[in-house]
Amino acid sequence: MNHQPNNQINHISLCKQLIEAKLQWGDGENWQNQDFENLSQQIFDETKLLVSSSTLKRIWGKVKYENQPKLNTLNALAAFLGYVSWREFENQNAAITPAQNPEKPADRNTHESQISKNHILLFGLLTTFIGMVFVGWSYFSPPKTIQFNHVVFKSKSVVKGVPTTIIFDYDVVDSNADSVFIQQSWDINQRAKVEKSGHTYTCTYYEPGYHKAKLILNDSVVAQHDLLIETPNWLATIDKFPIPIYVENIGNTLPLSITEKQLKIHRISFQKEVPWVSFYKISKNMCVPSQTFEMKTTLRNTSTESNGVCRISTITLLCQNGIIHIPLSIRGCVGELNLVVGSKKINGKTTDLSAFGVNFDKHVQVDCRVKNQLLSIFLDQHLIYQTPFKENLGNIVGSRISFKGTGELKDFELKKL
Repeated sequence: MNHQPNNQINHISLCKQLIEAKLQWGDGENWQNQDFENLSQQIFDETKLLVSSSTLKRIWGKVKYENQPKLNTLNALAAFLGYVSWREFENQNAAITPAQNPEKPADRNTHESQISKNHILLFGLLTTFIGMVFVGWSYFSPPKTIQFNHVVFKSKSVVKGVPTTIIFDYDVVDSNADSVFIQQSWDINQRAKVEKSGHTYTCTYYEPGYHKAKLILNDSVVAQHDLLIETPNWLATIDKFPIPIYVENIGNTLPLSITEKQLKIHRISFQKEVPWVSFYKISKNMCVPSQTFEMKTTLRNTSTESNGVCRISTITLLCQNGIIHIPLSIRGCVGELNLVVGSKKINGKTTDLSAFGVNFDKHVQVDCRVKNQLLSIFLDQHLIYQTPFKENLGNIVGSRISFKGTGELKDFELKKL
């Protein structure tokens, strides 16, 4: 039998005691199923980390098992208590375990009878400690296997364009799951807990984009599908969370621009914070393979405000399995840039991205090509970046051109090579 180290059992026991003290719900031994459901939701609300109620019940000994909990589960519990990780929790509580209390220095004048009592007390503590170890061994068993015979998970959009409401239809009644979630996008923060007995969940999307919608039972993704929020043509927005401002009366064909005058019409002030503006074009009809393509665009950041001096601009290609994100700025601000090529992220603070610094007094042309598993980026016809590119991001289904401040998009072309 594989037993976890005694000190980890003690730290897990201490962790449970601290969580019980934080919640003030009484002794965890008396918790019911709904209490673990509530704790699962509260952990997710505070940490954005998912620990299912079934996992929590195993940790609290409601189900006997022999294996230790996964590290990501322990990290979530530690985060709930305000620690960066489980390792930090262990390190900061290295000398404190629930099986023992800090001992007071012995009094030199203690009578022999008192010493005898201390020996008895020590024996009792050791007996308790050994008992906790053996009880602890029974806390951990293989995670509950999700079982289901039939799962339904599909969606439909109310309208084309944005804003739009997506209606999710699901059916997981025929499963042994304790918790059910629908994740509406790549972002785990967009995960909502739904009723196991329910069948409908709706979500309103205010920005176009490509997402992977997921149906999750406990900790397991059991179904997923693509979710494409399209634009009829080019869409211009002033980016605000959670609802952007849709810029109308500027047309939907290139060239396009958003000016400071238009920002003022929408009561956007540069005094508080420099806004981001974006141009989107997303359509299932684009479908250009990410492994062999060329993208050309000509653009210019037109911001003149002093607090938008860096004039940061980005070109993002939205793919089925990731993104290609190309940043630009004036030369003095390249340390603030981040380049993304699929799973590869290049930080301007630790990498020389000076080639991505431009003079925005005039339009600049950016060319991105992928051919023969090699990605190349050109600026005004000069090669500025090249890297092997074997990752398959699926089809390119959209683009987003963004400017910090104001900007002009003169032309854009995307084609298969």
